[in-house]
Amino acid sequence: MRKILLIAMATIIGVGAIFGNGIKVQAAREEETTPSGIPISELEDKVDEYVDQYIGKGANGAAIVYIHHGEIIFSKGYGYGDVSNKIPVDPDKTVFEYASISKTFTWTAIMQLVEEGKIDLDEDIKTYLPAGFYEKFQKKLSFDQSISVMDLMNHRAGFEDFYFYGDYTKEKYLSDDLGTSLIKAMPKQIYEPNTVTAYSNFS
Repeated sequence: MRKILLIAMATIIGVGAIFGNGIKVQAAREEETTPSGIPISELEDKVDEYVDQYIGKGANGAAIVYIHHGEIIFSKGYGYGDVSNKIPVDPDKTVFEYASISKTFTWTAIMQLVEEGKIDLDEDIKTYLPAGFYEKFQKKLSFDQSISVMDLMNHRAGFEDFYFYGDYTKEKYLSDDLGTSLIKAMPKQIYEPNTVTAYSNFS
């Protein structure tokens, strides 16, 4: 049975190292660094050193990609994507379960919209949700206090948690549009917004 651990960290995605596959390292000037200060010229060595702590010791495979100004600077696979058949991870082909990694990309996109002045993190989410959807959503809330975009980001909207994404493929949701399915699957709001941090897939 295949077991893969995937960690997303800003612009570097992955963990791991027994061997590397699909290496792509583009030449970079000495002074260029990652946001954390690692010189691009030393990136592969640093990543190899880091992932060596994990592959075979809690994770079987990983793919790491570093993107700089829209270009792939570093791309490398580590360990196995299929342990039983000894198939190594290939960053161009190996498929990983994305799960909560999607949160990282969602909030990165949100922050890009913030930078463009299109979203205010402190604004009530009703400003950005379709009116028809928000009316149904609001009726199921337990508290009158508004929920901000930041509340959703920080898991402070007050919802109890459950694995909604696992249920979304079930027949009871498949015939509905996304808005209807979200309302059907909406968990209880058990905390007043902005008072308790409680992990929330629904948010």
